[in-house]
Amino acid sequence: MIGSSGRVLIVTGMVHSGTTIVASLLAQHPQVSALTSGRWAWLYETLALCGAHPEETQRLERTLEATEGRVLLKAVWPEITPAWIVEHLPEARVVYCQKPFAQMRASWRKRTSLAGMEDWSEAALRRVYAQGMAEADAFARRCVHFTRFENAALVKAPQAALAALMSALGLGEVALDVSLVSADKNIREILGGTELWMSTHKTQS
Repeated sequence: MIGSSGRVLIVTGMVHSGTTIVASLLAQHPQVSALTSGRWAWLYETLALCGAHPEETQRLERTLEATEGRVLLKAVWPEITPAWIVEHLPEARVVYCQKPFAQMRASWRKRTSLAGMEDWSEAALRRVYAQGMAEADAFARRCVHFTRFENAALVKAPQAALAALMSALGLGEVALDVSLVSADKNIREILGGTELWMSTHKTQS
């Protein structure tokens, strides 16, 4: 399995925690090929976990093996489940994106949010947040390579925050385009209105 070599990077976190922008930034790195679409990350997990459609699993594995450097998966917690990562991708490097509760609550309550939580009570939102943080704490104790990434640090000093993250992930430090980093990001602008599959702009050596 591709995860056995430790080539897999996983960006995850609660919905609206900053996973999209972090994955999009890391996808710029010349050593990274990105499965930034949650659909494909979910497909990779489901096919491998369930053993369904082995020909599709093998096709996807061959595609990933043909790339150089690291392979990036991105999915909102818990679409990629901790138990599955520990069992099937034990050497993967996991980035858990997080924000303070007040910022998460503000994002969840936006009418334009895709989370479907805009009418939830304060108590319900706090329970979801607390549960997510508790699950992340538990996962951090089981995961060999687990890095927390604070959105506030990214907004305050993007290049410095990304330099520290690249170091934690074992990536060479390069300058990334941080022009879309903001406290109130526009996901459609980040994704350019497209669903990304494998990054095709990488230079093969």
